[in-house]
Amino acid sequence: MKELIAILIAMILMSLFFFGNYDLINTGKVVDKKYESEIKTRFSLILQGYNTYNLNERRTLPISNWQSEYQKYSSLPNDFKNMSWSYNSNSNGNYFCLSGEVFSENIINALNNIKNNYPVDSFYYNTNCGSTTNFLENPSISSGVQVSATFYIK
Repeated sequence: MKELIAILIAMILMSLFFFGNYDLINTGKVVDKKYESEIKTRFSLILQGYNTYNLNERRTLPISNWQSEYQKYSSLPNDFKNMSWSYNSNSNGNYFCLSGEVFSENIINALNNIKNNYPVDSFYYNTNCGSTTNFLENPSISSGVQVSATFYIK
């Protein structure tokens, strides 16, 4: 009888440990990586469409009506968490930009991870598309913040 009580207490304690301490796993890091992967995948897709257009048309995708021209050969990737795609150029070259108002620390962390893993001068995240500088420190997202992730095409 003592053994059964001991086993029952052990099972209760194990259940409390496994089901009561779900916060021991840092789910924020998992979401950061998921968002990072999603953004990088969408950028890869948009870049594939850009290259397909350039090969078939034998010219660079125009800025003025880029979406309709782009869609001759590829579908635009879906927007990401209220952030949408744009295409433009400046003195640093052509770029795609994913921009919008961000309310999630996970998106900021994902963009910061991408910045740290992309080649120098090819990715920046700041408030404006076409930027060539990054936020000096991660922005506060308490009431939402305008964020633009610029992917320069090299």
